[in-house]
Amino acid sequence: MDPNFTVAIIGTVILLGVFLTGLSKKTGWPLALVLMILGLFVGPVFHLFNVSEFQGAVQSFAILALILVLFDTGYDIKISKIKKSILESTGLALVGVLATLFVVFLIGRYILHLDFYLALLFGALLASTDLTIIGPIMQNMKIKQSVKDALDMEATLNSVFAAVLAIVFGMMITSGSSLGEALTKGVLYHIILGIAIGLMLGWILLKGIHHLPSEDMPAIVTIGAVLVVYSVTELIGASGVIAVLIVGLLYGNVKPAPPKFVMLFGENLQMILVTFVYILLGAMITFDAFTGSALVVIALVTAVVLVRYFSVKFFTLNTTQLAQRVIGIAGPRGIISAILILGYAGLFPDPNLIIGLGFAVILCTSLIVFLLPLIEKRTNPRKKASLKI
Repeated sequence: MDPNFTVAIIGTVILLGVFLTGLSKKTGWPLALVLMILGLFVGPVFHLFNVSEFQGAVQSFAILALILVLFDTGYDIKISKIKKSILESTGLALVGVLATLFVVFLIGRYILHLDFYLALLFGALLASTDLTIIGPIMQNMKIKQSVKDALDMEATLNSVFAAVLAIVFGMMITSGSSLGEALTKGVLYHIILGIAIGLMLGWILLKGIHHLPSEDMPAIVTIGAVLVVYSVTELIGASGVIAVLIVGLLYGNVKPAPPKFVMLFGENLQMILVTFVYILLGAMITFDAFTGSALVVIALVTAVVLVRYFSVKFFTLNTTQLAQRVIGIAGPRGIISAILILGYAGLFPDPNLIIGLGFAVILCTSLIVFLLPLIEKRTNPRKKASLKI
């Protein structure tokens, strides 16, 4: 590809990201859904570029975006506000992940005829929800702050649970470890060491940032350091995901808080990376997943939506019936699932099938999350003016 054309594409994507982010905030349209649909047009519809040339770039962009999303999520979680919802959020996250894993396992085992542990891994890949998708929808709805806080915590926890389960099953498949060995190494070592590294390096980073003047660019120092925290933690076999989340929690709860422009820089960079990731993911979706495997896609989407709905019924989050319905369908797969799929698809007999099915689920669940609240408003005139839940 001509370098000038590549530069033009990068510039166009950045401009589109800015425009579509603003549009998403105003309209409530989920940004990820819009970007993936755009990717569908530039990829499988019009074939503007060869997607296979960008698969490595997609994974790199996805990891960078994940790091910044987790850091930003940790920053926004205020420990003082979540104490009341911690049990419900943890319960919903755990039940939701395990129930989703089970039903997707059944589909993988008896419809796709996957090996037992590969079917379990397939379930873990699709077990995590994504707040980057439902965030714009929730912003335009009059939802109690306590409910938003609970959703923030629940989405964060289920992402961690799903990632750890994927690591455990992946370790069992690649190394032939027993379940006990994989749990010990994958859970105790992975999580505890990740927390310890996040606390230690986050504290050191905060001490340094508070002494940096603005001309020394503390925002860039922070982003660079967070990337290093993730990489170092992963290199020693612990959870970089958890380490980055802990650093974000420290940033968001320490007093005095870091300068706001530090977070603004990270948010802007996150927006650019997420834009690239979702457009490229949309371009990687093949129509074969919707034609040759249409029944599997329908089964997977139906399973994850129903599991989410009934999990919320079990853990009500102390909300109204309307809130239960909205939160119940607020379970789109997204950036976490995408990264796990890209990272573990190579372990399956047909990696392209797993990528196609996974991204089809991401696209369909994002679309459902967008459409159902609109249908709720249309069919309940009394709730058009206000959706107070």
